[in-house]
Amino acid sequence: MKELSVGKIRRSLKRFDDFAGDLTRSDMNTFYDRLKLLMDYCKTDPVLSVIHTQLINMPSVDFDAWHNELLSTIGGMVGSGDLTFPTDLEERMALMYQLLDKVNRNEIDLIDFAHKFFVTGDSRIDSIIYAFNEAVVEPLTRELSYRIEDLEEEMPENNKEAYPLANIQIIHNAANVVQQSASGNNIQQSASIENGNELKQLFNDLRQELQATIEETEKLEDALEVVKTTEELSQKGAASLPSVKVLLGSLGALGNVGSIISAILAAVASIG
Repeated sequence: MKELSVGKIRRSLKRFDDFAGDLTRSDMNTFYDRLKLLMDYCKTDPVLSVIHTQLINMPSVDFDAWHNELLSTIGGMVGSGDLTFPTDLEERMALMYQLLDKVNRNEIDLIDFAHKFFVTGDSRIDSIIYAFNEAVVEPLTRELSYRIEDLEEEMPENNKEAYPLANIQIIHNAANVVQQSASGNNIQQSASIENGNELKQLFNDLRQELQATIEETEKLEDALEVVKTTEELSQKGAASLPSVKVLLGSLGALGNVGSIISAILAAVASIG
């Protein structure tokens, strides 16, 4: 789906806020149910799935490396591990979100994790859940709520107006090097930008991804024409960003298209 009405997007964002609030208030009776509801919603809702992809695939975040570094701080006592997150807010959000995702998929056991990194007044499961919510869920949902407020401020006031899903961006920090890789259908692609002059590589990657995800010839031709027009327009730099967003937003977010578009927008914004 390439675009939705502003009203539907606002309702999706409000429902996320409600589900996240339910999780922060959960206890041993409701935590896993509310976590599953929230994470499934983030993966399947047309709007939240765009945000989910950005948080799961943030190029500068390596969850396994971060987790292994945490494990190296564990001593002999319960709760002796040092649970720290990056001070960069976007990397912090991404790691917290990926931690929730792994707990939801049982790749990380909540109780075991808590015994390693939390000191609680007692061993009750409720105490563990409260500590986890305070350390991870509440800071994550609070920062996401700020980003959602920013998104809503940028949307048109008319709830019936169509709005491109590609404009749903909560990750804005463009590092000096942005790297992305994907594989599927025997296609492997990677993208890196060191400065605005390497936009050509990103647009080539976008063409490859579209060719891998769009089966209908006519639709593919239309999409490639959009890419051609956008690439020419992007040479004007940051001044062209609004128009570039609209054009690329018409391509949707199938496969890794959304992630590549995010990298292109970051690159265009960095060109004076």
